[in-house]
Amino acid sequence: MPTLTHNSAVQIRSVYSDGNLVISRDATLRTDLINGTASGQANGLWFGTLTLAASAATTLDLRALESTILGCTVTTAFSSVKQITISNSSTGATLTIDQGTSNGWTEVTAYRVGASGVAVHYAPVAGLPTTTTSKTLRVTNNATAVVTAGNTTNGSTAVTGISSTASLAVGMAVSGTGIPAGTTVTEITSATAVVLSAAATATGSAVSLTYQWVAVVEISVVGVLV
Repeated sequence: MPTLTHNSAVQIRSVYSDGNLVISRDATLRTDLINGTASGQANGLWFGTLTLAASAATTLDLRALESTILGCTVTTAFSSVKQITISNSSTGATLTIDQGTSNGWTEVTAYRVGASGVAVHYAPVAGLPTTTTSKTLRVTNNATAVVTAGNTTNGSTAVTGISSTASLAVGMAVSGTGIPAGTTVTEITSATAVVLSAAATATGSAVSLTYQWVAVVEISVVGVLV
């Protein structure tokens, strides 16, 4: 019989107040569910990736999770969840997980997933039930976008004339007129200038640019199908 296996490693790091001593601990969580619908079993798996801009949220319906396979939309519906894993790959954004505003999944209360963090719900015996009125899970990117003006030069990766770079950080996504899609901050060179990962395609003065932590969230759900 096929076995559904999830392996994850979570590192806990503590830094003492003097800043000189660092203690690291590694813990590995391993879970196993075999095919079926009884205790310790599951017969359904769904996996999805969410890309959330700063302050954006997405609500998942555990009874209507969609996937695209060979150009066709497939819907997966769970009557109970044996395991759900939420992985946040952003190094600068935290996530809030809650029930949302309509038909919220009562098996979860609001909590946060840290930057580069992973949360795992594991209920292999009875599972966490869903119903038609208890089924939604909301994922919110807690980051706030920073909008500020800067000077760009066609063919250059430098942005100058920024009022302050105090709220900016390496790795933030950047968008605006003349900034190619997918561009990020690679270096903060001064209190008024940054370097981008891609050159601007236009020259402009006091161009409004948006800097933000974009969260890429991977979610897997294992459980018993409706």
